[in-house]
Amino acid sequence: MKTENLEASDLLEVSDVLEYIKNNEHFNEVLRDIITELPALEQSIVYMRFWEDKDPYEISYECGFSVNTVSDILEGSFDFLKDRVLFEFQEGQASLLTA
Repeated sequence: MKTENLEASDLLEVSDVLEYIKNNEHFNEVLRDIITELPALEQSIVYMRFWEDKDPYEISYECGFSVNTVSDILEGSFDFLKDRVLFEFQEGQASLLTA
């Protein structure tokens, strides 16, 4: 698969990609930079989900939101992160295929 032909549909589940990136030092730095572009609430929820390994139920309890609200925030954040990671990938800033 070549970077210029990569489509968002070619990526694994966003959560799988983010988990992979989280565990790779270079990609982790890129992801952390991208996450700073999210609103503060979304940053916190994404951080709890992926760096603290909390599920939406734990996050909802801690934040005082419904599980559906947390899931909606995560889904919106994933969409944003997926687009930004894909952009970075296509721009040659990060390569999900060569780690």
